[in-house]
Amino acid sequence: MNPSIQLYVFGTGVVDGGIVEAVAHFGVTGEDYPNVQFVGLTPDSPEEVQKLMKKLNLEWEDIRIVPNYKWEFTDILKIYIYPSNIIVDKNMIVKAVNVGGNTRKLLRTLEQLSGEK
Repeated sequence: MNPSIQLYVFGTGVVDGGIVEAVAHFGVTGEDYPNVQFVGLTPDSPEEVQKLMKKLNLEWEDIRIVPNYKWEFTDILKIYIYPSNIIVDKNMIVKAVNVGGNTRKLLRTLEQLSGEK
C-alpha cells in the first residue's frame, strides 16, 4: 500500500468504545479507499487492544492501531473533542479536520481528497 492520504482517528480509547465504532466503520469502508491509510490512536495498551479485537472478532489488516497514545498532539492540534479525525497528505500536511463524529462530512472529505469516488 502506498497511501496518498492518511486518516488519524483520535478517541478516548479502544476499550471504552470511542475508537472501536470509528475504526470498525472504516474497516468496512476502507476497501473503498485504497489510497487512504487509516490510523487509530488509543491510550489503551497493546494487550487491551488485542483482547478487544479478539473478543469482537475484528481483523484490521489495512488499519493501524497505535496503542499507548499519551495525548502528545492534544495541544499542538487543539484536539479537545472526541472522536476527532485528522486527514494528512503524503507530505504530512494537514488537509482537513473533523471533530465530533460527523462521519458523512468525513467521508465526503476523503472522497474529495483521495479522488476515489
